[in-house]
Amino acid sequence: MQTPISIVEPYLSIRDAAGLWSKLHEDVEQCGFRRIFYAGARRRSANHDHSPDDTIVKSSYGEEFDRFFIDGNAFTSDVNTQWALYSEGAVSWDLTRRLKSRGQLNPRQVEIHDRCNDLGLVNGYTVSLGSRSTGLVSGYGLSADDMSEQAEVDRIWSRNRSLLLSTLSIFDLVIRLVPDIPNGSELTKRQGEVLEWAGDGKTIDDIAEIMGLHRSTVAKHMSDARARLRVANTLQAVVRATVQGQIYR
Repeated sequence: MQTPISIVEPYLSIRDAAGLWSKLHEDVEQCGFRRIFYAGARRRSANHDHSPDDTIVKSSYGEEFDRFFIDGNAFTSDVNTQWALYSEGAVSWDLTRRLKSRGQLNPRQVEIHDRCNDLGLVNGYTVSLGSRSTGLVSGYGLSADDMSEQAEVDRIWSRNRSLLLSTLSIFDLVIRLVPDIPNGSELTKRQGEVLEWAGDGKTIDDIAEIMGLHRSTVAKHMSDARARLRVANTLQAVVRATVQGQIYR
């Protein structure tokens, strides 16, 4: 029987996102779930919007699903996503089927539900680790796609609930500490240094003197860093680079 410490220890010894993701699959599959979708906000948003640039997204649902659900913005209308954003705990995927049978889904939600079924994402659970106190929402979709009955998945969830929640929680905590930089957002060494000094309260003139650079060169590094991070000002750039693990490490 696994103890809390035996669950936690392996995750604390893994230093990279790929290794953590592989370990999560190994543990979750032992409990009967074959595919995983994970999304975790890396920082609290004042307006409660969750930017993809500030969210860790991991998926083994397949490229076709990812194109439809993430790139195609289906997640903004999905029933399970909306549940995860405003709830805590776990819910069976029967939720969507019940709502559909009652005519309570809008056309877009019906389209999403039918597309998931076509992709073999039929039976499973949605888990939300959302925190009302911090606004750092984390959600999982656990798919048991080789099982024909949700009732069997419900029994598996009930039997392994504590173990799964512990495993999902430790993965969520540890993955936030690992650098995870979206493609195209990588900062150069100089850009990172400039943002760190800016985060320490230094002006452009201060940074130019400290780094032995011309003022215009520092300003260019700042401008390029904002563009790479897709933000409007330097303060936002410092925050985003910090939560992505690009600076102050």
